Amino acid sequence: MKTLIFCLCLLAMGVWPADSQAQERENPWAISLTAGYGYDFQQLSRRYNNPFPLQILAANGVSKVQLGDPFSLQLGFTVPLGKQWAVETGLGVTSRSISYFGLFQNLNDDNCSYCRSEIAVRMFRVPLVLDLIPFYSAERNWRLHLKAGVFVDWSGVTDDFILDGPSTRETPSKVEVFDVSENQSFMFLIFDEEPSPGFLAGMEWEKSFGKIGRLGWGLTFSRQFTSSTSLLIWGYDKQADNRVGGYFPNGLAFTSLMFHARYAFAL
Repeated sequence: MKTLIFCLCLLAMGVWPADSQAQERENPWAISLTAGYGYDFQQLSRRYNNPFPLQILAANGVSKVQLGDPFSLQLGFTVPLGKQWAVETGLGVTSRSISYFGLFQNLNDDNCSYCRSEIAVRMFRVPLVLDLIPFYSAERNWRLHLKAGVFVDWSGVTDDFILDGPSTRETPSKVEVFDVSENQSFMFLIFDEEPSPGFLAGMEWEKSFGKIGRLGWGLTFSRQFTSSTSLLIWGYDKQADNRVGGYFPNGLAFTSLMFHARYAFAL
């Protein structure tokens, strides 16, 4: 009897790792790199009632400001919860360019009618996503992922709000002084606020290439609940090297649809 029990234990110990390895091959632990490009349905927070959103009120007219489409990169980590469920997390960054229309009467190499700022709105993201695989091929070469979860966005350490002084008092990567016309200058200032929570949902088709890894592509919808950063447009006197005339606050809260491509490598 003892011999029979001992043999059954050895058999179970031999079968369990094989079954576990088979499960890992079907839905393995993995690291991934995701690149995305999207469109913003909403850019300004509804919390602020700014009568002049994303505009510069210059002496000779109104110069409009535009935030570019979002571009993102994310390093991810997948933890399987069986054959059809998994949890994903990681660290990503999303960037949006800043452009404005100049009001110059005489265009030359020093000014332009449509200008792109040297700074951009960049935010970091940590997601926590539940991943379901409802459909897959018999060989598991093709899989459909349905994903939903939450995230936190932030753009950096909270800044001290400075009401006076030159632009050099601000973080260099978050400030830029520019001319909007021959005799009027302004300052862009990206001001960090509290982290912004949000939710996301999406779907992804994934193709397996064996030991090389998996390649997926899909769509993700995301929405921030609060504003994590603001774009302040401040009047500026270049001769005095000082901000003047107050500022236009633009609290930013994004609702976006992103197309993404993801490469995953099983661990």
